[in-house]
Amino acid sequence: QQQQQQSNTADAIMFVRRKSCPNGSINKMWFAYIDDFPAWNWHADVMRGLSSLRLPNNNNNDNNNNDNKRFVLAYIDRQKTGRNLPPELHEWLVNGDYFANHDKIDFRHVFIEQYEAKEQIVLGTQCDMLLGVHGNGLSHALWMRPKGYLLEVFWHNKDDYVHDYATIAQMMKHKYMALYRGYVLDPKSISERNAGLVRENIKQLKTKLESTSYEKTIENAKQEIMEFVENALNNSWSSSDQ
Repeated sequence: QQQQQQSNTADAIMFVRRKSCPNGSINKMWFAYIDDFPAWNWHADVMRGLSSLRLPNNNNNDNNNNDNKRFVLAYIDRQKTGRNLPPELHEWLVNGDYFANHDKIDFRHVFIEQYEAKEQIVLGTQCDMLLGVHGNGLSHALWMRPKGYLLEVFWHNKDDYVHDYATIAQMMKHKYMALYRGYVLDPKSISERNAGLVRENIKQLKTKLESTSYEKTIENAKQEIMEFVENALNNSWSSSDQ
């Protein structure tokens, strides 16, 4: 209880460059703080700091004329990089009927590198959900209102799963889902930060994928994404969900 009170009255947040730490790790120190991160205080401070800023229009979105009644979902596009989505899944996201015709969703196809740093933060504050492959674009979940949604996709990652953005989701009280080549990683193992169980889950999925067609993995990914989005829209999460 004392730790919770201290975290809620923090005057500053310290960012640490991981590579400067012994063995490149701050896990033990950081993990002890994740669950007590003062997400609502943090968000209030972010919004106060940005109160005088406006995000200008760009070629993809009319961000100043957002319909606040719609669920804002931003897809962070990394297709020009080596870590990207399969082209069929990317095409479904940006041009498929599901998002294009969904009357409850304000779908934003975002090239985050086109924004200045402050504009990126403002964009983050406007979002209810971020979706994209593992990469720094998902760090903007830090600027979202707490209890948002984060969907992270791992498809071409040789280093398999890393907890970076799941950690941000836990700090900000977001619902989080990780897709590994079209299939959902065990949320309980991730929420408990149990690297051993996550590795075992990936090992099992790799075995399954050996006998699964590429087309089926794409279709399964679509179904999992739609289910995650619909659960978010309906707010139909049990208290046991991450």
